[in-house]
Amino acid sequence: MNLQQFEEQFGTDKQCFEYLFAHRFSSGFRCNRKPGCIEKGKLNRLTDSKFRCSNCRHQYSLRVGSMFEGSRIPINKWFRAIWLISTQKCGTSGLWLQKELELGSYPTAFKMLQEIRFKMRQEKLQGTVFVEVYKKVKEMNEGFDLESDYAIIAVEVEGTKMTIEKICMRKTECSDDDIVNFLKTSVEQGSTVVISNHVFWYDDVSDIGYTVKTARTDGGLLQPVSFVVSHLQKEGLIGIKQDYCSNKQADVYSNECCFKFNNRNPRKRFYKLLDACCKFSSPE
Repeated sequence: MNLQQFEEQFGTDKQCFEYLFAHRFSSGFRCNRKPGCIEKGKLNRLTDSKFRCSNCRHQYSLRVGSMFEGSRIPINKWFRAIWLISTQKCGTSGLWLQKELELGSYPTAFKMLQEIRFKMRQEKLQGTVFVEVYKKVKEMNEGFDLESDYAIIAVEVEGTKMTIEKICMRKTECSDDDIVNFLKTSVEQGSTVVISNHVFWYDDVSDIGYTVKTARTDGGLLQPVSFVVSHLQKEGLIGIKQDYCSNKQADVYSNECCFKFNNRNPRKRFYKLLDACCKFSSPE
């Protein structure tokens, strides 16, 4: 989706709220606060984002229960931020987003960026998963300015041709507990975990419900992991030229890296991220 196509579909706040309304009431508006609302309740629109039930007079807001609740930023700018981040080939910086959205302050842009990155968190990997802890190369320091010099990558592969399906990446302190916690939160139990023959946490992985296999690497990275690292560097997802990426923010930044790798079609990636951002977490 290019800029012209985005403007045609989401160029106004009204268009954005209509998309948000379709997500909240995909089967049509229904108010169930009172018995008569289901049969008699009809939608009375007050503004683009607010409406009420004609029976009980309860007011609804399309922002409440969504990621946009409490934000004073126009909904159109939120949608534009989602489009900009999802279609940006390399990693996104808060300063760049502030400039593109013409926001008054960097903290506002950075907060938007972090909230959208949080929605990029992936489902757990499953099946055959290659897992490797590796020392960051010099270029990665610009994007992963961590106290630790190590990152852990899990790569899900499919079939005998070892087709790479999805990845998950986090910074790590290289401790046994840190690695085990990563696997528990990133890889489904019962999966086959393939690790290098020189690692020291083989027994820890076997004890938490994974089938463990080893592969000889002669001191290098496992082949699927090596390909992923090379691709992330080439696409600018690792080595992004930001002012810094602190320990506190490293995990949410890695969400963006993995999301863009796992969803390589820009158009599909935009709609997938938009749908994730438009989900309602709780009823009003």
